[in-house]
Amino acid sequence: MSDILQYILYYGDIFLMIISLIPILICFKNKNWPLFTFSFLFLIVVSLRHLLIGFYSGFPRAEKVYYWYQTFEYLYFGAFIASVAIHALLLWTTSRTIKIIYVLMTINVCFYAYMHWQRNIMGWNDPDWTWDLYSWTVAPINYIIAAILLFASMKGVRGRDGRSIS
Repeated sequence: MSDILQYILYYGDIFLMIISLIPILICFKNKNWPLFTFSFLFLIVVSLRHLLIGFYSGFPRAEKVYYWYQTFEYLYFGAFIASVAIHALLLWTTSRTIKIIYVLMTINVCFYAYMHWQRNIMGWNDPDWTWDLYSWTVAPINYIIAAILLFASMKGVRGRDGRSIS
């Protein structure tokens, strides 16, 4: 990944955090707790990832790549499991919006797992195409998730019976 692309993705995370904060505030105001908890978890994941990117930037390249894929894979997987557990424990109806986001997060986890396997387990460090794979898959999926959360929080989420979920 070029230096300019790393710069754009690093500061793009700040923009993503701001976008992710809007659904949290809207859902809190409307008392839409299922979407609020998922939006809050997503903001935590993006914020932690942003902090770790800054922390890892001082590492040597091989070490940075190793920690990058492994920790982000577990971070997204942990948020996915936590969200499913919260929804199940509180007996909230999982709306179509949340199910779509679960699919997108699963795709993120799969791409991180593939990049982790390709780089760290198989030791394939050349060519440097996985950085581009990251920037063309995982980063846009994060923005799609943030956009879905934003629109769902503005529109409101409806259950299978057509009633609003709050």
